[in-house]
Amino acid sequence: SAPVALPLKQRFTDNGDGTVTDNQSSLVWLKDVNCFGVNKWSKAMNLAKRLKNGQCGLHDGSVAMQWRLPSKEEWNTLIDKSARNPALPVGYPFIGVWSSGYYWSSTSDAADTSDAWLANLYNGSVILYGKTSYDGYVWPVRDGR
Repeated sequence: SAPVALPLKQRFTDNGDGTVTDNQSSLVWLKDVNCFGVNKWSKAMNLAKRLKNGQCGLHDGSVAMQWRLPSKEEWNTLIDKSARNPALPVGYPFIGVWSSGYYWSSTSDAADTSDAWLANLYNGSVILYGKTSYDGYVWPVRDGR
């Protein structure tokens, strides 16, 4: 008999609690991408760290300090450079994605720590901007359990 084709593992799991698991990286992302709007980098870092159950549609039992801004490398695991407007994988379950928005990473520029990396969700590039001169979006992430 012919071999049975197994379905491809689904890229994302909507956990039904305000979070989405990326099954490729095992990272857990906040489902409501636009909960915090735009902020300077240091405020974005603090908003992500303080995120907890009961905020932003979360009912996952998370506590403050479990969430953070994604690193530059973590952005590169989520972004689909072949997609545009937004540069996210097909079938993503996130809500509030601002497809022309720039989203902060936690990664400072090694050469100039007054700059940090941002993910451009229009075209998937990850670029540097000034931490105090630019307002970027805040999209928290945490490690999978």
